[in-house]
Amino acid sequence: MKNYNERLDELFKEWEAKSKANGDDVISKDGLMYKQHADVNELWEQSPRKVMFLMKEQPNGWGDDTRNWLILPDEDPNAKRNKAASPTFLKRLALLLYGFTYNVTDYWSIDEEDAVKCFNEVPFAFVEAKKQSKKKESDKPEISDAEMDMYIERYKDFLLEEIAILEPNIIVCCGGPQYHFALNTLYKKEELECIDKNVYYDKDRNVLVIYSPHPSARCSHADFYAGVMWHYGEFLKKHPDFLKE
Repeated sequence: MKNYNERLDELFKEWEAKSKANGDDVISKDGLMYKQHADVNELWEQSPRKVMFLMKEQPNGWGDDTRNWLILPDEDPNAKRNKAASPTFLKRLALLLYGFTYNVTDYWSIDEEDAVKCFNEVPFAFVEAKKQSKKKESDKPEISDAEMDMYIERYKDFLLEEIAILEPNIIVCCGGPQYHFALNTLYKKEELECIDKNVYYDKDRNVLVIYSPHPSARCSHADFYAGVMWHYGEFLKKHPDFLKE
């Protein structure tokens, strides 16, 4: 059985060394989210649906390891909130994970407890496109698309290798630069089937690439969900047997 996170740890050593050499400081680590009382490598390897959220960056200066968010010790102030997916950011990831796992495109049909259970039990990958942490409090709270593009281009070989290690088959790009990277560097857009401007499909490898706003977008949960899953529903109309066991 593959040990995905162990392989990623080796990659991160090289990535951080390169980052420091470039003057970009420490990196955050990510990959398969660890689960309580389960071997996430086994879960991921056996899962027919391998959902990867391609995110933006970590807003801290000390190099977080996001893989531990759901297994924090009880004394950690974030442990309960993370496991309950109570922050807006995590709740929306939980909702999308549930939707992609069970092909649920209607937000109003989801029981929140089911989504939280899915979030804690179903394997998924969480990947930051920009690994470099913020260095100081004076840094802007929101990175510009141009700066994001710069970091992706500078470290694209590492990002490509991370995705190759994980082998996701549903890639949820939470932002424009990440989506542009997926369609123009990870893949060649002209070789993919265009479902609509938000969804592309690699028929040969059976991989879906879909755009999502960032989970912290200022809108209701229902609007956020519909903005992603309506397009997924259009894809399922054309490919109803996608990843069916």
